Amino acid sequence: GGQNLRANNLHAETWATIGNGALGAIGNIVPDMVNGTASWLERFTHATSGALGRMDPWVPARNDVAKEVAGDLRGVAGGLLAMTPIKVSSAKFLAQEKAAELVSTQSKSKLPRATSVAIDRSTGAVYYGTSGSVPQVIAPEMLNRMPKPSLERWQVANCAEFNACNAALLNGASMKNLTVHTVKTKTGEPFRRCANCQITTNGARVTSD
Repeated sequence: GGQNLRANNLHAETWATIGNGALGAIGNIVPDMVNGTASWLERFTHATSGALGRMDPWVPARNDVAKEVAGDLRGVAGGLLAMTPIKVSSAKFLAQEKAAELVSTQSKSKLPRATSVAIDRSTGAVYYGTSGSVPQVIAPEMLNRMPKPSLERWQVANCAEFNACNAALLNGASMKNLTVHTVKTKTGEPFRRCANCQITTNGARVTSD
């Protein structure tokens, strides 16, 4: 009798832990988003970690296992979302985050003027590009798209969005599946495409024009 009682209690605790973890994965989405945004803003403005404060979880974890369950479920959800158009909403955030990283790690003299991200909506793969350099290898499709001569004062392949899309195409992506967002590296503001890039990235979903 006592052994059955212990087994029943163990089963009850197991299911309670799983349930708590699942509830935490869903119920703490808002606090997690708020805290994630605060963390990013601290990095972008070079503020001390925790300077903007943090939001307490709405659903406290009953134990460490419940925390792991919540984390695992978020991972599964993130993997599924990576395969959907919902993933594209992060293009702007990722471009700004990359720009902030460059600002904090590179000297002003070496800072690229533009930072771009291209997200393959069919796979969730993310590709980055910065201005100021020409890629060593250019995808055949990008070569065919390049205006001759350049419509701007700089080389066609010098742009951030060109580099990001080129990296994506070299990895097998299709231009029509790409969401592209480009920012001014120093400020994180949207950076409109130049005349060259309007041609070389035509067909992509561009959110920074």
